[in-house]
Amino acid sequence: MLSSFKDIEVFKITKAHHSIHMLKASGNLHNYVPCNLFIQNVTHDLMITALDGKKLPAVTVFSKALQYMRKIVIDDLDKQVAHPNRSILWILTVPAIWSHAARQVMRTAATQAGFDSGNNSLMLALEPEAASIYCIEIDDLLHSASSNNSHLVVDCGGGTVDIAVHRWGKYPVTDEFYVDEIHKVHGGPWGSFAVNKQFDLFLKELLQLSDTEVLTHFEAQWNKLIYDDFEQSKCMFGPADRLIKVDIPSKIVKYIRNKNKASIEGLIKLYGNNLLEWDDEEEAIVISHDFMLGFFKPVFDQIIHSIDSILKSPECRSVNKIMLVGGFAVNQYLYDDIAKSFPNCSLERGQNPWLSVVLGAVKFGKNHDVIRSRLMRQTLGIETFDDFVHGYHDEKYKKKVEDKLYCTKVFTKFFDVDEKISVEQSGTEVTFTPAANVEDKCQLKVYGSYDKDVKYVDDCYVAGTVVIDGLPSPRSGLSREVKVRADATGPQITITAKCNGNTKQLKLDFLLK
Repeated sequence: MLSSFKDIEVFKITKAHHSIHMLKASGNLHNYVPCNLFIQNVTHDLMITALDGKKLPAVTVFSKALQYMRKIVIDDLDKQVAHPNRSILWILTVPAIWSHAARQVMRTAATQAGFDSGNNSLMLALEPEAASIYCIEIDDLLHSASSNNSHLVVDCGGGTVDIAVHRWGKYPVTDEFYVDEIHKVHGGPWGSFAVNKQFDLFLKELLQLSDTEVLTHFEAQWNKLIYDDFEQSKCMFGPADRLIKVDIPSKIVKYIRNKNKASIEGLIKLYGNNLLEWDDEEEAIVISHDFMLGFFKPVFDQIIHSIDSILKSPECRSVNKIMLVGGFAVNQYLYDDIAKSFPNCSLERGQNPWLSVVLGAVKFGKNHDVIRSRLMRQTLGIETFDDFVHGYHDEKYKKKVEDKLYCTKVFTKFFDVDEKISVEQSGTEVTFTPAANVEDKCQLKVYGSYDKDVKYVDDCYVAGTVVIDGLPSPRSGLSREVKVRADATGPQITITAKCNGNTKQLKLDFLLK
């Protein structure tokens, strides 16, 4: 929860729900903004709606949550090491399927929270990559007798599922290992909270409750029910469980009784499904295995369909190992469903699958070059002029300048979608000259597309902007030709610009469009 002074007061969900109840009782809830941080799609203008309906910028909420966690770490280290903050490299993990804009939002939040002190003390790591590094080392796959040195990683978190395919090997001289991405990462909003959402919708329908009623009368108890009580049952649910009990808070039970002049047992009978029962003594809904499965199946089907489509691709047909990691990986039914769907693959999840990303991120921080290559998720380039070629260029882009014909709005590429980018490689160098009315600084738009064969920027979207300053004046007589090159070897893309003998490393701003 955020206080009116925007400080984190309570972080853990269960504790937060209890605090909301206590604050309401004391009449002080108006000084606090209780927020739910389970966000799947992060954008620069995202607003988070608190449980009381108030809205805050997502970057503010993320920053305060990260600041809270940072303080806990620093306070703990301070008891063990003198001046711990001076030598910490912080690793912030993000889903690989997140856009570059979403990654930038999180980096901005982390910087505001004090993680980046300006000396490269903050690094982003992609979660399936971190998990893959951990699995390779912990399972001693480098010394395995198997000739098939590749696996598919399914990182099942709370909001998203990332699916990546990696191949590993060893450098002959240093004996260090490397990881190559051999299929573009895929995934979606199929994390464990998608199951909670299914249960949330069902329970409101069963109890004939509107969103407004829940928010007005018992939002704290309801959110504890959905994201704590049901969460425990959900994570442990498997084929062996015949009946699941979900306790309904007494406040909700009383509200239903007063509102409908009927019991929850009566509403269950009215619902007309014999796979549901009511335990009046424990005030709990008893859910049969088959009915409980209905909350999971749509989510599992999405995950399995995605795995299947990846394994059928030409570059992945030899992959026969699946690593299941993330907090949702502990669910036995998910494990069994994947194992049954892919009998020709070995399926492993290790002893602590929920720690794979964290422990792998530590290893990545020590040696980020362990990821030797990645595949581009989009085609990226800039707008340039070209000599007009009749029959090749579109007539509508023809422009005459000093008796010479040019084609405007030409899309000149740094990278192609699905192109393999290694740690030693940067994008194609592209040359352009700023317009004559541009003085010492220009904004260069970087365009993106999910197609390879793109000729004009009108067929693209604006991916981001880079600001290039220090240009010679148009009246100086000096060359204003700028050579730009993109670097996509890390989780974030950077730009190198050269002009008149000067070279600058620039950040591509995916939020400025």
